[in-house]
Amino acid sequence: MTNKQIFIATHLGAGGSMLVDMISANRRIGRMYRDATQTYTDPIALDYIQRKTLDINPQARMFVDRIVFNHELAHKSFYTDCLFIFLVREPEATIGHLIKLGYTEKSATRYYSYRLRRLCEMAKQAKHKIAITWDELINKEAFPEIKSLLGIKELSSIYKPIKNEKTVDASTVFSCRQCYERHLKYLKIITAHRKEISATVVPV
Repeated sequence: MTNKQIFIATHLGAGGSMLVDMISANRRIGRMYRDATQTYTDPIALDYIQRKTLDINPQARMFVDRIVFNHELAHKSFYTDCLFIFLVREPEATIGHLIKLGYTEKSATRYYSYRLRRLCEMAKQAKHKIAITWDELINKEAFPEIKSLLGIKELSSIYKPIKNEKTVDASTVFSCRQCYERHLKYLKIITAHRKEISATVVPV
């Protein structure tokens, strides 16, 4: 396996699907086709899903998929061989989006906080990576980093604003905001290739 696989490591409500759409607009980057039961348990599973994608898009030379649950990626070799874009979004919009999806406020908070921690754990293992936020994606500030990592020349925005109608308890947002800021700081440090990374502890 070579650096042909791109993983958008993110959480629900962060814009991962939109980023996959943006990247796969390049005809040489295929959007991975898998059902909800298929996960990346080992290189064989990855190869199988890539082959399915090639059946649909024979021109694909790279492949992209988003990972939003901890169980979807479960093999250490991926962290060495694949490209990772870690994408996170602030809680004010994310928790409301999760509630729209059917989460309770409590389960949404739990998913969000645990997922942020897992993303930091993944980032510590990944060799080829960048970390960006929703805001950096929308205002195109992250475009140069994305294009550099993937080796592409063009990337176009397809963002369409969607009104968030769900309100969230202020105390919930406050605790999630603290969690977000801790983990975002860690992601930015660990993707900057600083010397102190090996001694850095994943925030709780």
